[in-house]
Amino acid sequence: MKNSSMSQLEKEIKNYQILACMIVRATGSVHGEHPRRCLWDICGKPMIQWALEPVIQCKYIDKVVVCTEDRQIRDVVEKLGVKVIDRPLFQSHDYPRDYTSGLFRQFKTRSIIRQPPIVYTATAEYVLYWLEKEEKWTPDIYLCYQANMPMSSVKTTNRLIETFFKDKEATEARTFYHKSYYAWMINPTTNRLMPLFDLIPFNRQLYPKLYCPGPYILLGCAERSSSPGSRIATVYIEPEEGLDIHTEEDLFKARCYMKRRLLKEGKGVKWEIGQDDKFGENNKKEKKI
Repeated sequence: MKNSSMSQLEKEIKNYQILACMIVRATGSVHGEHPRRCLWDICGKPMIQWALEPVIQCKYIDKVVVCTEDRQIRDVVEKLGVKVIDRPLFQSHDYPRDYTSGLFRQFKTRSIIRQPPIVYTATAEYVLYWLEKEEKWTPDIYLCYQANMPMSSVKTTNRLIETFFKDKEATEARTFYHKSYYAWMINPTTNRLMPLFDLIPFNRQLYPKLYCPGPYILLGCAERSSSPGSRIATVYIEPEEGLDIHTEEDLFKARCYMKRRLLKEGKGVKWEIGQDDKFGENNKKEKKI
């Protein structure tokens, strides 16, 4: 019965066209430094390749694209057989204004009729417009994923899409991972650190759980649910899958996590890091175990 049910679910998913899109600025604009960090080396592969592989191998995704203006990233991505769309510097002016949907497209019905799904950014809308104009192809479901979160897996990608279709009222699906109970923030008035939860300071078992978003956001059309607003289907992942790499310390963690994963799969690599190694420069010696 389980196999029959899963087969029926797969047939339902195959009725929809799913687009996976990665948008890469490559300017280091999040922290103002480290441009092209998605090309940093992790166990013999660029970070962006680790992020792309689970999406490429996903059995439900029909098309994978990367939107970037950087030529070095384009060369790496094209070697993987992934379509690259030039990211315009002024994308909000590169398509007709009546095509704009964003958060205001709230009356699209979720059907097999080829209509662009709701998206949140102008660049994503430009990608949908480009595919419709140049390739005459329009997706029903839009999967957004991050180049700087390379620790996800094919299992997580498949599970996210399946979870979305199992929840008949979900308008989107996201990955989340659990964080520590203790969270601090800067007080905007005093400019000093203060605990975010301080009402029950002595019994940590009563603290509310905190979650952070992972690498994937799956967007459908807005009117799939009769309830107001959006309804999120959640997939919980291990904290290492949500590792967001911005610094040298993050890169070191990613190498440790990836090495452990490869060793479990029997595909381990061993590397020696030189004294001047920094941010994934190619001065390591790597060999198969």
